[in-house]
Amino acid sequence: MTISAIIQARMGSTRLPGKVMKKIGRYPMIELIVKRLKKAKSLDNIIVATSSNKENYPLINFLKRKKIKYFCGSEKDVLSRYYSAATKNKVTTIVRITADCPLIDPKVLAEQIEFFYNNKVDYCFLGLTFAEGICADLFSFESLQKAFNSANQKDEREHVTPYFHKHKELFKIANYENETDDSRFRIVVDQEEDFEVVSMIIKNLYKKGNEFFDIHQIKEYLIRHPDIYKLNAAIKRNESYDAFKL
Repeated sequence: MTISAIIQARMGSTRLPGKVMKKIGRYPMIELIVKRLKKAKSLDNIIVATSSNKENYPLINFLKRKKIKYFCGSEKDVLSRYYSAATKNKVTTIVRITADCPLIDPKVLAEQIEFFYNNKVDYCFLGLTFAEGICADLFSFESLQKAFNSANQKDEREHVTPYFHKHKELFKIANYENETDDSRFRIVVDQEEDFEVVSMIIKNLYKKGNEFFDIHQIKEYLIRHPDIYKLNAAIKRNESYDAFKL
């Protein structure tokens, strides 16, 4: 059994083009995500799923240089991209990560993976009680294959998980909720204001001996620095089940 994180990433983001390669401190966002995911001991593999469109060449070349495993699939049919990446790498359990979450929390991810297996579900997603930016979906290869073979609507192909939500009768689905309501915290990078907030968090918390600070430390920082918190606090949270167009 192989559990792998598959990060969907491309350079053509609508609101913040090229953000996956935008540097925060010493590292591009995509590298920060990979570094944090490597701390999740449950993962066997980390794969970046992109497309071979010309605009993605800087990302692909960077992944090659850093020896980060990647897969090039369809630009618009992201469901197909995920299925092909999982098939090629013989993944049995997929952890879906979006490339606008550079502060993904390895501890939360480990808890979600444990919840997924303990409850023997087909698909598990994080509830909205988590901060926006602490986001992951888990699903079995069999479930992904069923969605890939059956999905025929545009939104079901452009995104990965809509088919699961639309056909709950076909899957055992569970959402993993947080112990506290952290929904007011926004650490996703979708707009320029988000980038400023995340940059400040990393600049102040990413220190030797504290490279992998968790969501509790991030919350404490934002509470202590309301001026930083307010920079993106007014941006409405996207509460759709497959929000990120990457």
